[in-house]
Amino acid sequence: MKFPELDLPDATQLLYFDSWEADRLLRLTYYSSILLVWFSAVVLTVWSTANYAYAGLLVGVVLSLALICAGVLCVRLVLEGCLSVFMIRDAVVRAGEIHQADAFEEEEESEALEEGSEEASSLSSASP
Repeated sequence: MKFPELDLPDATQLLYFDSWEADRLLRLTYYSSILLVWFSAVVLTVWSTANYAYAGLLVGVVLSLALICAGVLCVRLVLEGCLSVFMIRDAVVRAGEIHQADAFEEEEESEALEEGSEEASSLSSASP
């Protein structure tokens, strides 16, 4: 059994994420962002508790829960937008490839028709 050859990306492909799978990249970014939002909420709770005692704890917990809900929603919306941009780019590339393949097939068909018509004209002119 032969192993498939690896297509190593160049710098341009890495810059435009052409060689990466967008869903894996966005999944990593999503969970990293959620972790950052959670860490920010914990820091807010600890800071408000340290500065304002029990009232700060109550306010910090409420604000942290609101921060987590809003943060998850915002991160999800932004990354869904990024995923849609990746999907649109992939669709445009695929449409261009299909268009090029159709143009190539039409060119081959027209060449075959021209060759067939040349053969027919040479046969008709050769026989009296």
